Amino acid sequence: FKVGSRFVHAKVGEGSINEIKTMTLGGQKLDMLSFVSDSGMSVMVPMARAIEDLRPLTDESDADVVFETLRQPSSFYKRRPWNVRYRRMRQILTGTDEEGNTTQTTLVDIAKIARALAEFESQKEHSLGEKKLSHEARRRLTEELSSALGRPSADIVK
Repeated sequence: FKVGSRFVHAKVGEGSINEIKTMTLGGQKLDMLSFVSDSGMSVMVPMARAIEDLRPLTDESDADVVFETLRQPSSFYKRRPWNVRYRRMRQILTGTDEEGNTTQTTLVDIAKIARALAEFESQKEHSLGEKKLSHEARRRLTEELSSALGRPSADIVK
């Protein structure tokens, strides 16, 4: 990890490390990364957790896998109540599991959520929570694909 490196934080999305510093918290010295998302949100990440909380950006070769995922039909909890689907999708999007532990969310995971929500929406109108989740998944998917492919977000949406 070094200043200027670009990564994806599970909770705030794509961004870069703008500072690495040592801080004293609770009497302990910790090496901390200052991560700033492209939307302007700043998060301090302990160096010891950086491998869990940050992942490299998707590259161009992985983008093909993402596009293939978007073309396939969804099997995401089809027979589950909407609140169970919503809770699980929210956990995946924010990089947590059922117990609240941090997990790595890949762009393929986000693509599966976006695809499933688009299919559900074609069958029935989303709740407000599902609409927000759908918007967030599509935004993160578009932004990261845009960076990976070096193309404007508007081209990715097409």
